[in-house]
Amino acid sequence: MWLSTSLPLRCASQRPSRLLMENRLKGRVSIHPDAFKFCVENACIHPTVDCFADSTNTLCRVFLDDALRHHWVGAVFWINPPWHLLPQVVAKICCEKPKCIVVTPVWPKTSWFNTLTKLCTSSFFIPPPEFIDSAGNDEPARDWFVCAFVFNM
Repeated sequence: MWLSTSLPLRCASQRPSRLLMENRLKGRVSIHPDAFKFCVENACIHPTVDCFADSTNTLCRVFLDDALRHHWVGAVFWINPPWHLLPQVVAKICCEKPKCIVVTPVWPKTSWFNTLTKLCTSSFFIPPPEFIDSAGNDEPARDWFVCAFVFNM
């Protein structure tokens, strides 16, 4: 069930700061370790494979730097993709039905967001600080919200 009562939803036109968005698109921003821990505790599943990560920012023992080329089966996946890849990520989730946690901005006017909302087992907002940049600095999502979608089928 989608939890929409705890925080107001922002529309898709409310975008993050330009610098944070550029860093997200270039893959230079990772989820904050505390936010990862929060997600794992609330999802009640523990990811073993970090999709869209590398050796410098992985949160799991196994990581996939080009996750869209791999099959998402036989493990629990942490999926925190660059935002421009979200349509492809959602299509892959619909096709392969992995057990996973997917981190996205709360952009309810996008088709991928609505698809995730309909298909997920559960979802929740992620409290700040959500992100950490490549230099290790906290990078809160100042003007919008971040959520996690859980697929535990």
